[in-house]
Amino acid sequence: MGVRIPDHKQYDWCHKFATATLVGDGVHMVAGMIPVGNAERTNNQAYPGDHEQSFVHGDVVRELLSIVSGHLTPRCIYADRAFATADTIRAFESNNLRYLMPAPRNKRTKR
Repeated sequence: MGVRIPDHKQYDWCHKFATATLVGDGVHMVAGMIPVGNAERTNNQAYPGDHEQSFVHGDVVRELLSIVSGHLTPRCIYADRAFATADTIRAFESNNLRYLMPAPRNKRTKR
């Protein structure tokens, strides 16, 4: 999906994907991938504030889990800081998954 690029970058467009990657001893392989960043995927009016966003992190996680669940059973999910939202945590916990995800430090972060 083509997404808007910050003004300080030297390029005009890029593709943005979320991936589910299988990581093990000597293994690093993409098991699922979906495009994100397309306004057609989600109602942009659902996001308050100045930050324009076009996908819901928890929905991305749920879709990736549905793609890979027929092929593998994850023992632990490692998610990057971009997915640190309450909806993502609900998606992991509703599927009884262990997860490790760094949370950004700010006034809304709770232990």
